[in-house]
Amino acid sequence: MMSPSTELAAITRRIMAAMLSGQGETVANFLSTKDPVLFCGSAVREVWQGQTLRDMYAAHVDEFPLTQIANEEVHAYAATDTGWSLWTGDVTPSTQDHQIPCRLTFVFILENGIWRVQHIHNSVAISNLDVLGYEHKAFEQLLEAAKSGFRLDQTEGLATVMFSDIENSSGLAQMIGDRAWASRVSDHLDMVARVVGKYDGQLVKSLGDGSMASFPSARAALRSAQDIQRTNARDTAEPALTLRIGLHTGDVIQTKDDFFGTVVNKSARIAATATPGTIAVSDVCRAMIGRADEFAFSNRSTVSLKGIEGTHVLFQLEWTP
Repeated sequence: MMSPSTELAAITRRIMAAMLSGQGETVANFLSTKDPVLFCGSAVREVWQGQTLRDMYAAHVDEFPLTQIANEEVHAYAATDTGWSLWTGDVTPSTQDHQIPCRLTFVFILENGIWRVQHIHNSVAISNLDVLGYEHKAFEQLLEAAKSGFRLDQTEGLATVMFSDIENSSGLAQMIGDRAWASRVSDHLDMVARVVGKYDGQLVKSLGDGSMASFPSARAALRSAQDIQRTNARDTAEPALTLRIGLHTGDVIQTKDDFFGTVVNKSARIAATATPGTIAVSDVCRAMIGRADEFAFSNRSTVSLKGIEGTHVLFQLEWTP
């Protein structure tokens, strides 16, 4: 028989206080040592489990901005060695000026007299970009690197630019060590270069685990992005990698002082909005291919992009493993 548990309610509050103040290691210490331990988030394909979750969850939580909590409520119940809780509240990250409604559920098991979390389900009904209010640093660094030391074969006209990177690379690197991670990333970037070339694209720049490529055709760029995701999904090497890809089409103008216009900036910003395992596409890029039945799009959204005026319509390009 389940009955209300003040103990699990208090533990839930401690977990949430640590989570919303970016104390990743504290939160990770609450995870069960027994499988299947599972996290399910709001974003598409944001499902992690087992040792992968244990190894990277602290780094995931560490990325959270400091957050104020209001209207917190906790409901918790327990039986002999199992229990669950529901946390609801309005949160205000330091990057925002408005409250965001959130709800999380936790499933607990009793391990050697200590309550640990077996399952977490996080529900925030808006995009990660809107929650966090900032974009991933990897793309900022790749943009800076692309400003010098490269040559684009196409000097003018329309081009579709693609950015990609690996989700949670720092956590994975820490898990397997720098030498093994460097080899894993090198193999991954070799794959990206092969696929880009297969579709007549040019790998313009790679930095860390990120890449930037250009294509004379939007259709070829979209096919390449799907192929990269599929090839990565079928890769049996460990650790498994999850990719984020973004594309935009625009005018290419290359001079010795400029790295071919705003199309690059916008492509990087779009990639930063993509959730792990997805391909984010600008409305311009989608419009370029017309009514092509070979592509399917979903999740139309209107977003703000850092450093670019106005709002921008994005789509998610579907792909299958």
